[in-house]
Amino acid sequence: MTNNSKQMGGGFTLIETLVAVLLLTAAIAGPLSIAARGLLGASVARDQVTAFYLAQDAMEYIHYVRDSNTLSDNPWLSGLDSCLGANGCAVDSIQNTAVICDSPCQVLGYNTTYRYFSYSSPMTPQQYRRVISITTPVGTNDCTTGHGCEAAVTVTVSWSDRGSITRSITVKENLFDWQ
Repeated sequence: MTNNSKQMGGGFTLIETLVAVLLLTAAIAGPLSIAARGLLGASVARDQVTAFYLAQDAMEYIHYVRDSNTLSDNPWLSGLDSCLGANGCAVDSIQNTAVICDSPCQVLGYNTTYRYFSYSSPMTPQQYRRVISITTPVGTNDCTTGHGCEAAVTVTVSWSDRGSITRSITVKENLFDWQ
């Protein structure tokens, strides 16, 4: 007895193989895409936190100068005259300096050994620029009496992240001559 009917093999056709590869690729690409976006979001968040701390560092430096001047019987904003202009200034809390900003302000460097930001060299250049602007008097305050004067301090830190998107953080505070 012979069987004249054809028997089909148990293998995959080319179309079935292509569909299986497409499904496997989609199953792998989805999680990888989510992971890539998560890493990008973490990078942006890291830069924002660093910029906020740099802005807070500058604000604390302004407080330090004001307090030191007051305790030494100097004019309360002495040493911060460069910050009163339209261009603002760059302060270096490590070097205890405040200098007028050229347009744009100098880029902060990072000391990888001691882990701090400064304008002194040698530093690893970073993408952060910090501008401090002080406006006085604020509103109807009269600064001619010497005490009770109010100044508006604005610190802006800007940087470019991946994709050359420029971002910035601005911290504002009103500061009083407390003596």
